[in-house]
Amino acid sequence: MDKTEVILLGCGSSLGVPRIDGYWGKVNKKNKKNQRMRCSLFIKYKGISIIIDTSPDIKNQILNNKIKKVDYVVYSHDHADQTHGINELRPFFWINKKKIPFETVKVKHGDITSNGYLFNKIAYISDCSSISKRSLKKLIDLKLLIIDCLKFKDHPTHLNFKKCLSYIKMLKPKKTILTNLHSDIDYSFLKNKLLKISNNIVPGYDGLRVLI
Repeated sequence: MDKTEVILLGCGSSLGVPRIDGYWGKVNKKNKKNQRMRCSLFIKYKGISIIIDTSPDIKNQILNNKIKKVDYVVYSHDHADQTHGINELRPFFWINKKKIPFETVKVKHGDITSNGYLFNKIAYISDCSSISKRSLKKLIDLKLLIIDCLKFKDHPTHLNFKKCLSYIKMLKPKKTILTNLHSDIDYSFLKNKLLKISNNIVPGYDGLRVLI
C-alpha cells in the first residue's frame, strides 16, 4: 500500500516565532523547535505533491525541505499568513491535470469560514475556533489529525489548548500534531504536558515528517 508523506512546513502563528522585532514570547529561544515559520503543509502521495497554504515563508520552507516539485496548491482561507507566499511558486511548471481526492471540511475561524482538508484519512485544520457537528462527522477514524492549538488562554478566532483537546478526545485519531503555535507556547513545556495525557498527541515543529 502506498504511503502518504506529510511535512509540517511551518507550525507558527501569524507572525511566526520570533516576530520580526525579535520578540520570542515565553519560549526558550535556544530550542530550535521553538523557531516557527507560518503554517503550511506538504503532502506527497503516489508521486503527486500538494501544498496547503503558501505562507510568507514558503520559499525557505520549500528549500529547507528539498521539495523539487509542486503539483497542486489549496488554501484554507485568504488571510495574509496563508496566501502571501504565492508569488514564490512561479518557477514551478504546472502540468498535472489529475484529480486529487481532497475533501474540504468547513470550520469556523472567528467570524469567517476556513477550509480544513481531508485526504487519505489525514485531516489538516490549521485555523479554527469551532467545528460543527456536520464537519465532525467527516473526521471519524483518522490516521492523522493536524489541528490548531494557538494558546493556552482563550482566543476569539483560534482553538486554545483545552478546546483543542476536547476535539481530539471526541474524534480519537490515531495520531495528532498540534500546529499554529503562538510564542506563548514553549515546545518542551507543551511536549511534557501532552505526555501526561497521551503518547499519540505531539506538538508540531517546522520540518516534522510523518509517513502514514
